Amino acid sequence: MKKLLLFIIANVFFFSYANAEDKVGFTQEVGISVPFFQEYVEPEFMNFEVRFEDDPGESYGLTYNLKNAFSLGGYLNQIELDASWQYFKHDYWSNTTGTIDDAEHQIINARLLYGLQVSDKMMLKTGFGHRYHDDQGAGVRSSTNAVGYDREQKYDYIPFIAVIDAPIANINGKLKIEYDNIIYGTNLSAASPYYTLRNDDGYAWKTSYKFPFQDFYFEPYYEFMHIEESTFDRGAQEPSNITREYGLKLSKRFGEDSLSAVADSKRLFEEGNEYFGDKISFGLEYFQSELDTGLSGFAGGATIDEKDLGFSILSDFKINDFVGIEVGFTEFGMALLKSDNGGSFKTDGRYRHGLSGAHTHTIGGDKFRTAFESFSGSLALKPNFDLGNGMFVNGDLGLHRWQQEENNRFVGATCACDVHVDYSGVDTFYGIGAGIKKGDFEVSVNFKDYDMYYDAEIIGASLKYNF
Repeated sequence: MKKLLLFIIANVFFFSYANAEDKVGFTQEVGISVPFFQEYVEPEFMNFEVRFEDDPGESYGLTYNLKNAFSLGGYLNQIELDASWQYFKHDYWSNTTGTIDDAEHQIINARLLYGLQVSDKMMLKTGFGHRYHDDQGAGVRSSTNAVGYDREQKYDYIPFIAVIDAPIANINGKLKIEYDNIIYGTNLSAASPYYTLRNDDGYAWKTSYKFPFQDFYFEPYYEFMHIEESTFDRGAQEPSNITREYGLKLSKRFGEDSLSAVADSKRLFEEGNEYFGDKISFGLEYFQSELDTGLSGFAGGATIDEKDLGFSILSDFKINDFVGIEVGFTEFGMALLKSDNGGSFKTDGRYRHGLSGAHTHTIGGDKFRTAFESFSGSLALKPNFDLGNGMFVNGDLGLHRWQQEENNRFVGATCACDVHVDYSGVDTFYGIGAGIKKGDFEVSVNFKDYDMYYDAEIIGASLKYNF
């Protein structure tokens, strides 16, 4: 509540900042959100999940946006208050405490943003945000008669947002790409018991496409958030967690007429910098990944599948006809190691954070499973060579911030436990591809190699739309 009051105070201050002659647009926007799918996962421990097709009407949200655009030095500036509330009824699963149907959650998200128009088609935004997740599980009993408990997760973050005028056919939509860097996080639950654990290391990737239809705005969206494990305090620790969500927002804007003057503040770009906004593309890449786990010598029924399907969300800005800059988010899929009692395999020294170095690992329990998951946010130079007739070859050379999780589950005589290991870092990647352009679309086939704790290679196809 204190932070909400601070947002309101800051809003009054910033929205009164511009002189009357500088104001070019003041709008409010009210809407609803419908999540088609949302899940919260603590790998190998528990997860919450809701699907619209299974439980329609049991998960929904409200959105509010207050925006003031003003001209300063010939540039379009924008101060924005953005807030949302979501309610979910999740289905809960845990490998130790069973299941719960219709577990209640709510998420509140509020942020204060400043935006600057950097071309006739692109605005960049940043600011400060706060996310509050309330798990209302007190007194609820699971299928194994375990008693639920309340939990609060709070995250302060700095968002970095690009909003691009991105018309498709006759649809004048706006593409939004967002990266949130978490700077302060806390986890308070009855399981702690009732003391706060710190979760400061995390990030989120978000994208959406907003377009008008009659008197309303439609906005399909996708969001991904990853939080590292918490600090260890007095025998308690919260594991790392992942949140995925996609859905649709519907909103109504008030004060639309006042924004007509915004075009006057874009003339600067139309006269001298038009090229920038016309060389942006956005697309999806679907691929098969292969993870190098360094495991070999499988015997006694132990097996591994290092291949899986994954995807990337990509956006390019072409500096000139020969080179561009590409930003992306990649989910590599999952490699899976399995064995029953007596199985064995060899490691190269990396497995379980270098446990015992390179050695032969023998399973002493009834069942054993390890899931390897990998995620990455990237920035790359992208050279391009035109072969004529719409055909081209290109490359990737860049840096990526990667996150990998190793989720081990042992059940048997020697151990009945979960072992979760996180790895993270910044490394290089490279790639090569070839494709063809047809109108505003381009299709390509690509190979990429990513340096990580467990390296990965991908082979896939991408579809991009050039704005």
